[in-house]
Amino acid sequence: MSHLEQWIRDNKMHESDCSAALDPIIQASQLLQARKTESDVDSIVEMCSKLTTSQVRAVGCAGRVFSSAPPPPPKVEGSFSARK
Repeated sequence: MSHLEQWIRDNKMHESDCSAALDPIIQASQLLQARKTESDVDSIVEMCSKLTTSQVRAVGCAGRVFSSAPPPPPKVEGSFSARK
């Protein structure tokens, strides 16, 4: 992703639709790397402004599949839905 973002900047395309089209992908990749605990819900909501609630849940679930961390308690998803 970072190489693609840099290429867009180098070719002065950062103000085009091309850059905007990447925003959800960038946010999804950031979400995959982010901590996902009850205390992180507000920052996740802020970070994922270009994603729908369903997309955030799907990416969050995918992240758990590849992570060795235990799944978050059910109240985390409920907290997120209430704030989104």
